[in-house]
Parts: sequence; structure tokens; C-alpha cells
Amino acid sequence: MIFLFFVWQASSFLQQGKYEEAEAALNEALEKDPANADALINMIALAQHTGKAPEVGGREKEMVLIAAIVSLYYYYYYYYSVFQVSNRYLTQLKDDHPSHPFVAAFRQKEADFDKMVKNYAVSA
Repeated sequence: MIFLFFVWQASSFLQQGKYEEAEAALNEALEKDPANADALINMIALAQHTGKAPEVGGREKEMVLIAAIVSLYYYYYYYYSVFQVSNRYLTQLKDDHPSHPFVAAFRQKEADFDKMVKNYAVSA
């Protein structure tokens, strides 16, 4: 399971834009477990960031599609985790300071958004 350390390290490097370090960590992970899905997915994400085509043994068309999906997943995961942290702080702010002008404005934006969503809801 030591390869997971390298996968996690590579993921951290990817988020920091340290692509050479990410590649080194992913290569280390793939040496330990050549078929590790997480390492391969991160290698595809790395290829998207660096513009290098992933070397996949003649399956380039498949890899282009997978790379697009992985890129979407990577960005979703990154922004979702950032959202989770900021959401915790926002919840605390709303609970502890309900009359703060920022909170009042934010609650109004939430109400406006909910109202707008109802206009575009899919009807059965």
C-alpha cells in the first residue's frame, strides 16, 4: 500500500502546479503497482495539465476520451473539496452572525437563486 503515498503526494503536487514532482511520484507509484487505477488516472490528469500525450500503447483515442472525463472529475473533486471547507466557514458565519450584512446579502442571493431554479425546473 506504499504506492498510495506516492499517489496522494502526486495529487498534492498536481494541485500546486508542480508537474515534474507529480510525474516523479506517479512513476514511483506505478513502479510499485503498474495497474493502480488511481495512479493511472492521475497520470492522465497530469498529461492534461502538461500537454503531454499519455503513453498508453496504441489506445490513444480511448485515452483522449478518458482524459477528458478525468479532467472533469479532477476539477469537480478539487472544487468540491474547496467548497466543503468554505461551506463549513459559511455555515459557522451564518449561525454565529445572522444579522451581519454579508450574511443578509448571502441569504437574499440564496432566496433569489432558489426562485430562479423553480422557473427552470423540469416538469413531469
